[in-house]
Amino acid sequence: MGFKLNIFIKNFPGTITEDDLANLFSPYGKVLSARIVKDRETGTSRCFGFVTMEKEDEARLAIRRINRQEIESLTLMVQKSTSQKPIKRSFISREWREKAEFKE
Repeated sequence: MGFKLNIFIKNFPGTITEDDLANLFSPYGKVLSARIVKDRETGTSRCFGFVTMEKEDEARLAIRRINRQEIESLTLMVQKSTSQKPIKRSFISREWREKAEFKE
């Protein structure tokens, strides 16, 4: 089985779809997945996401070629993802946090 490399992409237009991301990277090798992070409440793009490619050498070439490309006047930032696992964040409401901070 091939080596998988996760790639982090940010600063793309909100109009970009996951298929668009996959198509952007596919000339450089096999794209296993493309995911755009979306706002939980509105469902709109947060203008960053992840692409997973099968082979490390192809992924590194894609990173070099795509990083700093412009799409709709925005400069893409592309790099190897530093985390292989999704970050889980606990949600604490502002009201609860304020109560906890001022509790004596």
